[in-house]
Amino acid sequence: MLPAFDNHIHIRESGGFLNSVRRFVRAGGTHLNLICSPLEGERDSGYFCRVYDHVLRVGRAIAEMGVPVIITAGPYPVDFVKAAEIVGIEKATTWYMDGVREAFRLYDEGRIHAIGEVGRPHFPVREDIWNACNEILREIFAMAAERGAPVVLHTESATVDTFREIADMARSVGLDPGRVVKHYSPPLVKRDENFGIIPSIMASRRGAREAARGDGRFFLETDFLDEPSRGDAVLPPESVPRRFRMLLQEGLMDEDDIWRINVELVQEVYGVELPF
Repeated sequence: MLPAFDNHIHIRESGGFLNSVRRFVRAGGTHLNLICSPLEGERDSGYFCRVYDHVLRVGRAIAEMGVPVIITAGPYPVDFVKAAEIVGIEKATTWYMDGVREAFRLYDEGRIHAIGEVGRPHFPVREDIWNACNEILREIFAMAAERGAPVVLHTESATVDTFREIADMARSVGLDPGRVVKHYSPPLVKRDENFGIIPSIMASRRGAREAARGDGRFFLETDFLDEPSRGDAVLPPESVPRRFRMLLQEGLMDEDDIWRINVELVQEVYGVELPF
């Protein structure tokens, strides 16, 4: 059995829930990174605790199925943007950073394995909001550096310059860029393209083939949303195991390559031991 790790998947109690996980497993998926999902309801002082409680419940249910699960929790950056537009940057920052500190508390207690998805909005915003997002991200990186915690990023469409900027930001506060994972990354898989940050690439056929041209320091992801109203967006949960089998069949990777990405790199980045 080949290992197949989906580095970025959302599973919701209100969605397909464990049936979505079963689809992943039936296709050959072996372990996954469960990313917390924004919830409906008021963005009040207890909002992020409700988000984290949900992802922890889902993670426990997946683990009880016998599927190894990494849990990533943190305040979604778009929530900060929306709050800043309503109550102003100062109040929004206070609210958002409370969510950041709660996520790090869970990390310190060993209840989650990474902080995310955090970062910057993927759409244009006012310059003052953009600058505030960068200041918050720098502070998150500093808090992660104190602990050696991995950080999963949500940002704008990334370029080589984006990777350089973020890697410099991480290093400036003592965080190894190898502990930073860029969700929804283009296939910038060479060190002179990503500057040590780990690209997490959509598990399309094209994305997987382009990723295979690098040095094997990448993840594949579906960003499956588990929202019935949106079908199998962004990609179906079966996609990652299917893409690794495709790479093997096409001779673009061998079994050792697949093992290094899906087991050794997962253990290196997230600091977990996998039962394989």
